[in-house]
Amino acid sequence: MAEPEKIRIERSPSLSDEIYEIERECFGEGAWSRPEFEASLSDRAHIFLCAAYAGHNIVGFIMFSIVGDEAEIMNIAVAEGARRRGVGSALIENTLLLCGERGVRAVYLEVRSKNEAARALYESVGFRKLYVRGGYYKKPTDDAVIMIKHIEGNRDAS
Repeated sequence: MAEPEKIRIERSPSLSDEIYEIERECFGEGAWSRPEFEASLSDRAHIFLCAAYAGHNIVGFIMFSIVGDEAEIMNIAVAEGARRRGVGSALIENTLLLCGERGVRAVYLEVRSKNEAARALYESVGFRKLYVRGGYYKKPTDDAVIMIKHIEGNRDAS
């Protein structure tokens, strides 16, 4: 039996066409516009964009910010043909590792309340529900579930 293809995570220097196509494929009319994406990436000191590779192909990405001892996962997407192969978990685990190395104590994210697959993924890596923001998403309308994960070793002992 052949060994499964390994996923490699690398920081991306810019928004590639491949990453933007995954964004559009995953989020449709709710996708960030290219100018919104590029504006967010202009703050390279605090904003990180990492791509997941299977061989030479980008199969997913994650964008997150780090400010002080907090981080926020701003965007994550996995190409449809690469789902259920550990890509999302690898992206999140890599992000948590990078955050821990930079002294981050808490990582936040928001997810559509109806996106049960994503919520299950986040819970599987230790995120928990903090609260719900009603009517946050518009295309289509949905609530946002705000989730948090504390980084072990970086959390106050109080």
